[in-house]
Amino acid sequence: ATGLHAQDRYRVLTLADGSELSAQAVVLATGVAYRLLDVPGCAELNGAGVYYGSAMTEASACHDQDVYIVGGGNSAGQAAVYLSGQGAA
Repeated sequence: ATGLHAQDRYRVLTLADGSELSAQAVVLATGVAYRLLDVPGCAELNGAGVYYGSAMTEASACHDQDVYIVGGGNSAGQAAVYLSGQGAA
């Protein structure tokens, strides 16, 4: 996608080849790229005690265990709120 603008009731998305798509709604899913923790031995524990998210799978894996959240800004705060609501932290 190279452009997006409103036209009447529609949103018009311009693609790299110049073609356009129009819709009443556009959902942008830009993906995610986690910054991995640069700590010796951490890579071997990814998914086995070290997680880079706070979804239901992580919450259930952490139930009744001590949970430590490493991160900054909004993401760490959201993870803490979510995991505490799941009874995992």
